[in-house]
Parts: sequence; C-alpha cells; structure tokens
Amino acid sequence: MKLYMKLLAAYVQARAEYPKNFAVSVIMVLPYQFVTLFILWGIFVSFDSMMGWNFYELAVLSAMLQLVTGVANAFFKQFRVMEELIIDGELDIYLVRPRSVIFQLAVREVDLISLLGKALPSMVILIFALGKLDVHWNAFRFLFLIWTVIFGSVLFASIFLIIGSLSFFFYRTNEICMTLLYSLQDFVNYPVCIYDRGIRMFISVIFPLAFVNYYPVIFLKTNNYMIVAAMVLIAVIAIAFATLVWRYGLKHYQSTGS
Repeated sequence: MKLYMKLLAAYVQARAEYPKNFAVSVIMVLPYQFVTLFILWGIFVSFDSMMGWNFYELAVLSAMLQLVTGVANAFFKQFRVMEELIIDGELDIYLVRPRSVIFQLAVREVDLISLLGKALPSMVILIFALGKLDVHWNAFRFLFLIWTVIFGSVLFASIFLIIGSLSFFFYRTNEICMTLLYSLQDFVNYPVCIYDRGIRMFISVIFPLAFVNYYPVIFLKTNNYMIVAAMVLIAVIAIAFATLVWRYGLKHYQSTGS
C-alpha cells in the first residue's frame, strides 16, 4: 500500500505539470452526469412513476452506476486496455519486475478525469437523491453504501481483467467487449422490474450488473439481508473467475521476443 500511494502521488504530480489541460478535460466531462439527470427529469414530466419508482429513486440508480464505473475506470482501466501491451510486447517489461503484474497495471495510470469528472459529480447527485428517499438512515446503512461502491468497483475491475485477459487469445477484443458492456449497463439505468423475466435473470444472475445499483436500492427499502449476502458471494466469484482467466491467459502468453 505504501508503494501504491507513492506511485499514485508521482502520477498526480506528473498530471499537475499541465494544470490547464487537466482542468479543461475535467470540465468537459462534468456536464454529462447532469445531462443524464436532466433526461430522467424529462421522462418524469410526462410520467409520475415507472413501475412504482419515482424520479429520485431512478436518479439514485443512475448516479450509483456512474459513481461505480467512474471509480472502476479511474483505478482499473489499465486492465481492459492490456491488448496494447500484449500486441506491442510491452507486457514483457512487467513480467520481469519483482512485483505482481496486476499491481503494476493498476498503478500504471490513474484516470483522474474519470475520478473527478465522473465519480465526484455522481456522488453529489447520489447524496442529493438519497436525501429525498424515505429511508431511515443508520450506521449500517451508511456502511452498506460504502460497501456497494467497493462491490461495484470490484465487479467492474474483474470484468475489465477478463476483457484484458481475452487479448492473450484474441487480438483487438477491447472495443467489442466494452461496447457490449456499455449496452448492458443501459439496462440497469432503469428498474430491473420493468423488464421481462429473461432479461431480469440475465442481469441479476448470469451477468449481475443489477447488484451494482438496483438491488442496493431494494435493500434500503426492504432490509432484505439476502441481498448483502448475494453481493459478497458475487464479489468472491467475480474475483476468482477473473483471476482464473488471467492466470490461464498469462500461462499461454507468448512473448514477442523483442
């Protein structure tokens, strides 16, 4: 952790060399989060609710998803763009160093624009929307929200690692996989209950993105502790499966020899 913080500080210092460029990049990203909120508001101008879900509940779904993906992209983006390292042969550099390759990839770059331009405004929207919900807040619920962000970040980090590991076998997979992932994310911008059974099963069991935002909101409304248990189980399975795919791919990696 000490080494990670030192490398993180060095990266932040490097980005600070060009403060104007960084500030402009963050400012250009900021409006996107509020445009999403505006679109939701536009929907509720015509409809009072969506299958019993009001505007603020949908705002929580959207903001929580954007917060999690913002954090995941900030710290684990390098996992999914591994194909460039493999194709260019740069992965060999990380293999000969006395540190875990995954650790080295994680500290290779931290996307501060995603963190400050996406995650931070999403957190502001999330806090505002949660304050409008009829929820009895206590210490456990606050801890649960923190756990939800950690869980979602771990889930997306595992997905990114799997996408990156596919590059050991198939070149140029990142764009296709990320397009599919973005398409699936669109489903969980809205309550899962509006979809038919097949879609609900897919995004709840097979590819459980609904546990990033939908089911946490359900927990806040119902105190169903099975949701917490399911999130823990999903996190363990996601990490184990991603690690298995990563190790299998690394085992079959053939260096460029250059």
